[in-house]
Amino acid sequence: MSHIPTYNGGNQSSILDKVPPDLRMKLDDAILNRQPASLARCHKDFQLTTYGVSIRALHRYAHKLRDRIDLNEAAARFKPGDPNVSAFLPQFLGRRLLAILLDDETATAATLHRLTIAYKTAHNVHRGTDRSG
Repeated sequence: MSHIPTYNGGNQSSILDKVPPDLRMKLDDAILNRQPASLARCHKDFQLTTYGVSIRALHRYAHKLRDRIDLNEAAARFKPGDPNVSAFLPQFLGRRLLAILLDDETATAATLHRLTIAYKTAHNVHRGTDRSG
């Protein structure tokens, strides 16, 4: 992974405080590449209990890490005047919607509704069928 984002401001994950940086880099790669596929297995393989990191903390950390990588990827792809933006936006929003549906137990119906509308609008704009405006 070329660039792992830092977590400046706000609450820091216990992983940042408790796991040595060299091991955390390997953990980040494992999370992002989904190797191993499950976070429970990742927790076991990296022996995170020995560092005082709970499985719940790992889930929160992985969710934030994946979100930040998605945002970095989106920012890198969005260039002013780039015609491919309209193709990438529905894909990006669809991935965010799926991630929230699968991983975010705190997501509200209003959040899901807004993201679904954004996805549908982006998809229609990409297809050239947007009728709003």
